[in-house]
Amino acid sequence: MTHLEYVETQPMPVIVVRTLGRIHNFMKKAGLKSIDLFRRKDINTSIAERGDELLSVDEVVALLKKMSPDIDPRDVRITVQYLDTNDNGELDHSELQSALRRAKRDMIKLDGMAKLAELSITDPQRASRMMNLPTSQAIKTAMRASKSARGSSKNSRAARSAGLKW
Repeated sequence: MTHLEYVETQPMPVIVVRTLGRIHNFMKKAGLKSIDLFRRKDINTSIAERGDELLSVDEVVALLKKMSPDIDPRDVRITVQYLDTNDNGELDHSELQSALRRAKRDMIKLDGMAKLAELSITDPQRASRMMNLPTSQAIKTAMRASKSARGSSKNSRAARSAGLKW
């Protein structure tokens, strides 16, 4: 199994997910897209020197230190090594973009499973019916149920505060 196949098929280590979450949060707060991390000279300091669009471990550490001074450089090093599927010691845009997409997809699945577990407590009969569905369909149904329950409870609270009864 190649490193790329391993990265694409195995669950991401917690350190990698945590570091990717910090990168995602930095991009969101700064209003950046992933490509901006590679093309902006204030972020990718090696672009002027080497003309490449690669991020070294030191550049990723500096990037994350701007947002989170307590970042451990060892965590960043582990993350870059894990995500570096072409083994050049640096991240390119496709490696980071792929990892960010995968981490987001994995988090959505986990969130859906949490919603299904929550539903098994609040509405056991409905949860039981969903357990017989294929996983992806059960997760979608549970997330919809959770959203509608939140919406109805908000409406109920608003109605009660206004003196209305449902």
